[in-house]
Amino acid sequence: MALPDELLETDVDLESDDTPVPPPVPPPDKPPSSPPAKTFTQDEVNKLMAKERKSMERKLQEQNESTQKQIVELQQKMSQPPEPKPSDTDVKGQLELMEKKHKREQEALEEKLVQTNSALAQEKKKRLETERDKELGDALQTVGCVDMTMGRRFFLPDIEYDEDESRWMYRTASGNLISIIDGVQENMPNYLKPPAMQGGGSGSARGAAGKGSTKQRVL
Repeated sequence: MALPDELLETDVDLESDDTPVPPPVPPPDKPPSSPPAKTFTQDEVNKLMAKERKSMERKLQEQNESTQKQIVELQQKMSQPPEPKPSDTDVKGQLELMEKKHKREQEALEEKLVQTNSALAQEKKKRLETERDKELGDALQTVGCVDMTMGRRFFLPDIEYDEDESRWMYRTASGNLISIIDGVQENMPNYLKPPAMQGGGSGSARGAAGKGSTKQRVL
């Protein structure tokens, strides 16, 4: 039996009706990974500390030079007092007051200069001691010292600051200066070594005999 034309048209329309498909949703962007933490080598740390040291010393030196300049100017003023006017009735009294004033100013500037020099020396001493303790601590950790406190007490008396090299060095029993890490490695006593590393060496003999009395003074 033939179908009506309306039904045929309906079937055709159903077959040709394409439903639009929504585009696929892209996956969410991954959050950017945080950059790795900045690490510094020992040389970089030393350079940063040296740069900070030079900056501080330069500022204190400039302040010192300024204070000295003021002292010189004041001394020049005192050496050339103004001539009294003929009409002044108490020239001598005025000159005495000026001299006392200039003397007080000079004493204040000299005291300021002493304080500046003292602050500069204290800052340098503290900075150098910090550098020394850090370098010694790093050396002890590198060689596996089992007791950091005893290790510092053992090696500290033989560590000296070399002005020519501008760095801390280790003074050997023969009087030579070597790096701190070399001194620690060569002279670590057995009782400060890890068990796997114990078994004689230059450090044990020197620690037992050569350094015995010296270490007692710093304990």
